[in-house]
Amino acid sequence: MGNPIPTVPLSNLNRYMGLEREQKSFRMQGNQRIVLKDIVTNYTDDPRLSESSTYYAIQADGGRQYSCDMINTIFDYKWLNVAYYSLYSGWLYPSSVKTIIYDTNGQNPLTTTENYVYNNPVNQLLSSVQTTNSKGETLLTDNFYPQDNITGLSAEALAAKNELVNRNIISPLIFQKVSKNSTLLGVSKVNYRIWPNNLVLPATVEAQIGSNPSETRLVYQQYDKNGNVLQLQKANGPLNSYLWDYTHSYVTAQAINAAINDIAYTSFEADSTGNWNIPSAARTAQNAITGVNSYNLSNGGISKGNLNASEIYKVSYWLKSSTPLTIPGTLSGYPQAGRNYNGWYYFEHLVSGKNAISISGTTLIDELRLYPADGQMLTYTYSPLTGINAQDDAKNAISYYDYDDFNRLQNIKDLNGNIQKNYSYKYAGRSVNYGGHLVYYNTEQSGGFTRDDCGSDHGSTVTYTKAAGLYSSIVSQEDADSQAIAALNAEGQAYANQHGTCIVCTGDGNKIINDICEAGVKIYTASVRHAGKFDCTYHYQWSDHSISIDYVETSTTDCMLN
Repeated sequence: MGNPIPTVPLSNLNRYMGLEREQKSFRMQGNQRIVLKDIVTNYTDDPRLSESSTYYAIQADGGRQYSCDMINTIFDYKWLNVAYYSLYSGWLYPSSVKTIIYDTNGQNPLTTTENYVYNNPVNQLLSSVQTTNSKGETLLTDNFYPQDNITGLSAEALAAKNELVNRNIISPLIFQKVSKNSTLLGVSKVNYRIWPNNLVLPATVEAQIGSNPSETRLVYQQYDKNGNVLQLQKANGPLNSYLWDYTHSYVTAQAINAAINDIAYTSFEADSTGNWNIPSAARTAQNAITGVNSYNLSNGGISKGNLNASEIYKVSYWLKSSTPLTIPGTLSGYPQAGRNYNGWYYFEHLVSGKNAISISGTTLIDELRLYPADGQMLTYTYSPLTGINAQDDAKNAISYYDYDDFNRLQNIKDLNGNIQKNYSYKYAGRSVNYGGHLVYYNTEQSGGFTRDDCGSDHGSTVTYTKAAGLYSSIVSQEDADSQAIAALNAEGQAYANQHGTCIVCTGDGNKIINDICEAGVKIYTASVRHAGKFDCTYHYQWSDHSISIDYVETSTTDCMLN
């Protein structure tokens, strides 16, 4: 009524604005776009959480003069400008998605339709998904959360479920049922428990296949005070234990077939000691085999107690000395020496008959591990906010991780600096404006992958490439490239196993250097006369300046020292 009021807000009647209705992926054939995929999304405006309110704005018309005694009827309000607007709030979610995939010529469509159901307006979580494929087969997945009614829970699990609700932790999936054409395929269930430190976390995971009885597949046995899992066990499987560091944010050690009390690990990097007792906080920086720190044993010996004297433990470490440490309880035939690099030497002991293990000396030590001899351990060091900077596998083979200036993974290298995998990122992709949307296409992505099915032989490294323009995105160039990178990583290993070669490289004097079996140079370092013969000590050296362990051979003549 009256004149318009320019400052009045607009009504938000178009609630679907900004939601994606349809997405098409193309390939270019000359100037023609051939549709490869078409995704159509429908939405539901759920009335269970809808609310609409109307608001009025009143403004005096400054161009007219009236006195209050002139107001007798509604028409006497004509000296006011009146406007109104409506604001709507509601629950809007995708109710169905139809995906049509075509062949490379844009023909022979295969259609999959997914229907989504949300039963609970309180948690607003997905209750069920019904997927129908081109054959008319229907797959139904039903989900249940802490606020839902779930039967068959134990008293302990039910109390934990209710406690989750009390703490407003309502999103964990507790129970899921999957059926195909009304035939039950399987059921999975997570039983929660109220743990020490008042933590509500999973205790067991159960699975049921078809109509068979439910089986316990995973048992969580111990958490730390921050809720990080310390020990778990799969059904009929070995114990798995984990050590955490960097303010309990990262896993630094994973042990298989070992209890948490029977393992210890440190690379002397962060705030935790990894189950070791280390008397000094002093660290030696920029001199390490992994990470950036090591420890000088002159600052005090390291120990681990509460061990099982009847157990045989493996203790391994890297030492800035070619002379191994003396550890009480070491079995005959140990310590054994392994590889060496840049002045660091690897040693391992088997220790038994001890409730505690003590390590002392006067040199630098790094990558110190302890675990049962019939177990395995994998360890990691990190650059916080960037990622892993080193990984030491169960065979004590160290891999180093390099990152570019944008903190993206660039290279994975072995101990000698040989590149095992390389990642290349390119951001000069092609974009096309289609229907008002800018569509981005991936740039070429490539990476190096090493064949890993050669048994004891060495697999060569090959380059696998995803060509430009295979993947598209209406979000960003980075999103299109990330799809290509994901496909590259998913397919690269299989490509390497098919196209790479297995390199046989045996013998003490031979070593793989950049995918070539190189014969090392034999260098004699000592000659000792003994009982009319000569004990000659020698080692091999390769083009990357690495050297082997020392060997001894007996000769009737004096050996020529290099």
